[in-house]
Amino acid sequence: YRTYYAPNNAVMFVVGDVEPEEVLTLAEKYLGKAPAQAPPTPVTTKEPEQQGERRANLTREGEAPLLVFAHHSVNAADADTPATELLMSILADGNSSRLHQQLVEQQQVAVEVQQSLQSVFDPSLAYFYVTLPPGGDLAVVEKALDAELMKIAKDGVTEAELNKARTQQLASFWRGLATISGKAQALGSYEVFNGDYKKLFQAPADYEKVTVADIKRIAAKLFRRENRTVGSFVPAAKKGN
Repeated sequence: YRTYYAPNNAVMFVVGDVEPEEVLTLAEKYLGKAPAQAPPTPVTTKEPEQQGERRANLTREGEAPLLVFAHHSVNAADADTPATELLMSILADGNSSRLHQQLVEQQQVAVEVQQSLQSVFDPSLAYFYVTLPPGGDLAVVEKALDAELMKIAKDGVTEAELNKARTQQLASFWRGLATISGKAQALGSYEVFNGDYKKLFQAPADYEKVTVADIKRIAAKLFRRENRTVGSFVPAAKKGN
């Protein structure tokens, strides 16, 4: 508690119709007496690069099969984070995304495709979650998902796809700043995870700078079989009632 919850290891943001000097006075009055502590020991270890595909299979009672791909990705402060976010959006954000169109609409081997990209201190994971219909074939879905990821790594995306993803990402960015709470959350997150709250103000320009070449390069880097873990859930027959 002393190590990590000390005031010298904290960031506080106050957002709203306030006077800065009054905020500083109140902070000094109520928080100023909290003693500083020795700073936490810097984390210098780094996870080694994955050398081969890993698999985890689970069988238990359930309704529908599930498939998850998890690829090693970037951290929040990485220069490639905006491009990686746009890549994931192109693949699996909304009904017009590549994976939804291929797996759900055209091939009809899945009922839902979702993506998740965590932006934190350490290099995180880029996830794809695929829900199959009851009785669906996991091998077929995995082959289809793999083919789409390899395709984008080999051929890249169109300018139209990139522009659409950029518009979606910027819309989400500005919606997040629409409230007082959203502003505080964004400022705090950029200060802690990106190293400087001022980087928040250049985020729209960072999305604008992403090119189709960036998307192709990152896809080829991320979507390698040796860079991923594949998880599958196979429903078992229910016992009794």
